[in-house]
Amino acid sequence: MRHDHDMAREEPLAGGMHETRAVVFRDGRVIALIDFDMAAPGRPLWDVAIAAQEWAPLSAPEARRDHPRDLDGVARLRRFARAYGVDPDRTTQLVDLIFAERQQALAHIRNEIAAGNHSWVDHWRESRGEERAQAEDAWLEQHRDALVDAIGGRS
Repeated sequence: MRHDHDMAREEPLAGGMHETRAVVFRDGRVIALIDFDMAAPGRPLWDVAIAAQEWAPLSAPEARRDHPRDLDGVARLRRFARAYGVDPDRTTQLVDLIFAERQQALAHIRNEIAAGNHSWVDHWRESRGEERAQAEDAWLEQHRDALVDAIGGRS
């Protein structure tokens, strides 16, 4: 069995969930992160993909619940990736991870609903989850090339 500190050197801790409601702000600056129940050793670029979806946001403006509709997700992804230091050679990999993580998250939600988890069933219904998911998937597909170009510095 490896010690935790040995494992940390091999794989950094990834937050796994980066929703805006899990961040504490003071005077417009982040002062704390909460909600680490999904944190585990993981790949940093996967963590960037998860965070970018929430913070850019990478979603159809008409389907957004927590963000203004006028935010430019493509331009914000470019700034996000640059601030994080994503190598332009990893542009396609990051965009592919954004799509893969989204599909994995939706599969998890749908499995919870199929299992009858009432909190997921109620939330999905009340938030029009399936309708939003379809709109967000269409938006991502429509903007895939623009996302790649933005991260790679070609837009």
